Formats: sequence, C-alpha cells, structure tokens
Amino acid sequence: MRRNTVKVLLVAASMMMSMAFVTACGAEEMTAEEASQAVSEIKEDLDDAKEDISEAKEEVAESMDQAVEEISEAVENADAAKDEIIENISGDMDLAGSWQDEISKRACMDVTKNSDGSYDIQVSWGGSAFETAIWKIHGNYDSASGMLSYEDGSYAMHTFDEDGNETLSDETTTKGSFMKEGDKLRWQDSKNDGDGVFVRLSDEETGDASVEAPVVGDDYISVLPDYIYKGGDPIMAAVTQYMIVQYKGNYAPCDVSIPCPVIVDKDETDSNDVKVWGNFWLYNYMMNGDTLVSESGGSYPGLMHLKSTDAGYEVTSFEVVADGSDYDESAKQIFGDRYDKFISSNADDAANQKLRAEIISDYVKSHELAITKYQDTGWDPVELPQ
Repeated sequence: MRRNTVKVLLVAASMMMSMAFVTACGAEEMTAEEASQAVSEIKEDLDDAKEDISEAKEEVAESMDQAVEEISEAVENADAAKDEIIENISGDMDLAGSWQDEISKRACMDVTKNSDGSYDIQVSWGGSAFETAIWKIHGNYDSASGMLSYEDGSYAMHTFDEDGNETLSDETTTKGSFMKEGDKLRWQDSKNDGDGVFVRLSDEETGDASVEAPVVGDDYISVLPDYIYKGGDPIMAAVTQYMIVQYKGNYAPCDVSIPCPVIVDKDETDSNDVKVWGNFWLYNYMMNGDTLVSESGGSYPGLMHLKSTDAGYEVTSFEVVADGSDYDESAKQIFGDRYDKFISSNADDAANQKLRAEIISDYVKSHELAITKYQDTGWDPVELPQ
C-alpha cells in the first residue's frame, strides 16, 4: 500500500513538470520574469513531492519494523509454549514414592527405585471388601519420551475368605505404560479398562505435606486416636467398623481412617438379615496442624447384610457394585427399585459433603482435638461445623 502511494507521488510530480514545461514553452507572450516564476513554482512543487515521498518511505519503514517485531514476538511465544508442552510430558522425573489414582480413589501405587535406575512398581486396586487386584511391574523411565513402558507386568486377583485365607486367580501377563503429565502419571494397562491418573500422596510442591508420625519397624504409629462410631444406631456402628477393618489395609498408613456411609435405604424386617443399601466411603487422613488432609480413600457402593447378635450387629456379607463397564448393570441388580434413589444420592454432592463434615466434627469433639478443618489434596480447606 505504501509503495503504491510513492509511485502515485512520483507520477504526479512528473506530470506537473511536464505540464509546467509545456505551459512555459508554449506561451507566446511569457516574459522572462514570468518564466522564472513558473520555474520556481515547479521547483516548489517538486520539493513538496520529494517531502511527501520521504514521509511515505518513513511510514513504510516504520510499518515494516512493527511487523517484524510482532512476528518475532509471536515466534518467541510459540517457542515458549512448545517448551512448556515438552517439559510437561517429558524430562526427568523420580517415580519413587506412594501414589493414588485421583479418578477412582480406589487404587494405590508404591514405586521403588533400584540402584541401576530401574523401578519396581506395585499397583493395588480394591475392587470389593474381599477382593484386591494387584499388578507388579518392572521397567525403566525414559526422560526423552516421558514414559515407562513394559510388556511383562504380572497381574493377579487376590481373594480373601471370612477367615482371612488368600486365593489367587486370573493370573496373567500384562503390558502397558506410565506417561508423565506434569507432576502426575497416566497409567494404561491391557488388563485395566480405563486410564488411571496417579498423584503423589505426599508432594512437597502442594504445600499440604502432613506432619510425619513416628514409624517403628514396619508398624505405623498414628498421632491420632482411632475412629469409633459413638452415635445411637447399632447398625451404623457395625457398618463403620466393618469399613475400617476391611478397607483400611488397602491404602498407605495414615493417622486416622473415617468412614462416611451415605445410606440409600435400610430393611430391618429380618433381624438375621438386615439390609443396608448405600455408597460407603472411607477417607484416610493425615494431620497437618489443625487440618485433616485426605491422602487416600475410596467409595464402595453396594448392599451390606447384617445380623443381630447379643453384642449388637455384625456384617455377614457385602455385595459391592462392579467397576468399569459392568458398573450400571451391577448397580441395577444390587439396588433394584432403589437404583434411581442411589443415582440421585450420588449426585447430591452438597449433602454428601455436609454429612462428611458432620462425621469428622463428631470425631473431633468426642476426642477434644484441636482440629478445625479438613482438606482434599488440591482443594481449599473446609471449616468443620461447630
């Protein structure tokens, strides 16, 4: 555009000179003084044209400089974005430590780094009260790709009967990979239907690291008293105690495990087979100052069967909803005509969190603890009701 303006000015100047020259030469009665004045006017017009041309050239140069600067800035921004993406999915990363799947809250992972730089990994997935799926994996982390890939992982389902006897089944070899996603690890395995996304249970960068309790040998010594239901419902006392006994061992040691059973319905017509439908949550907390920080846990929706005894109630069996693609079908079979109520209850997060806060508050008050809040990793602390 600027170049066309310069061309127009040059053409205009040429035309002016030509016209002035023709006029000067063609005039039959032009005096010497008039001719001199005409030439002066032509010179002035040429000077004006030269000035316009000079200004136009300066404007073009400024526009070009600005365009070059904008392009350079865009290139720098693109390079920075590329570097950030590459850093997020690749680069050095120490996998050693304890991790939890942030999607299901039911899988934990322990990673040990060997002297040769390789890793031994165990993933434990609590499927039900009596079943735990365990993967054992060995591999090397590649910082260039941000991945640890394997083709010879071992898988087995560990089942326990009521006497604590263990049986292994469905043993097989699996293949998969762990992929770096910032500070997280995405896990894909041939035996697992969906992806797992693992976060560290204790990560200094979150600023939520809990106070470490003393450890003697392999025994973890908590700094807090155990949770014991102190309400007036003997059925709930049996349910909460069962949750702790059956599920606490599926997770890394903590200061206190607090159940949060979200009850959908109860049937007490048969004292030898009391039925309790619900979504039974277990949260494992570490104390950090005046805050209980949730480090792990999970939900176990299903139907508990209890019977009345001289000492109260005891859980005789627990039907747990299946994972993955079988979830809906399994939930419909277990909940029956209570299925819609179960789905509605799960969706009411505000009511569920209120119940959770009330249960924690009752625990704190019963032991006169200086705890005022609870917190999930990555979320703001929640004040406990007074």
